Amino acid sequence: MLLDTWGWMMWQCLGIRGGVDNYSKNDPFVLMTFSLPMWAALLAEQGVGTDFLAAQPPGTEISFISMEIAAHNCGQIAKRFWAHPNLKMREVFAIVNKYRDHRDYSGMPSNVKRDFQRKYNHTRAQTKAIPDTDKDGEPIYALYYPNEFAEVETRIWFESFLAGLNEKDRQITTTTHRKKSLKYLIMPITAEYASESILSGKSLENT
Repeated sequence: MLLDTWGWMMWQCLGIRGGVDNYSKNDPFVLMTFSLPMWAALLAEQGVGTDFLAAQPPGTEISFISMEIAAHNCGQIAKRFWAHPNLKMREVFAIVNKYRDHRDYSGMPSNVKRDFQRKYNHTRAQTKAIPDTDKDGEPIYALYYPNEFAEVETRIWFESFLAGLNEKDRQITTTTHRKKSLKYLIMPITAEYASESILSGKSLENT
């Protein structure tokens, strides 16, 4: 509970857009915000740590501070976080923002998540694939490796499809499938036949 309160408070002071609950627990800055060892190290640099607490006389009462003072203290720590010469967190944050991923966001709807999705879809739409070229400048494409199971898979699918048709539709489909040289197969449909067939009145493209 104490660590959750600390993490929530520090997130507000770090000034990252969106609430902490807009991001997933795997987001790099959420992980850092709730990382006690990192904050303990930063506080130790300012002379606040377990040694400081242990040095207090027995029975010393540590009074609660107001929200205003707590926000001020956390704000000073946040400034140290961003300006630390060794951590270089502004550079780290720029890299994290540049390479955002869907998994960085929580399942709840939020403005930061919507903005990411718009940017992601726009960037993907603008991306053009540039193939490798040979010494003559011609595109090099990957070699085609036939699927040795393709014929078997197609046959299984086709047989399951036929099983769902009535007898007359099955005759049309089977005949169309076998006549590879025809683009369309037109069969006269009688009134009696039309009432039975779900394929009535349609030209079947040769598969």
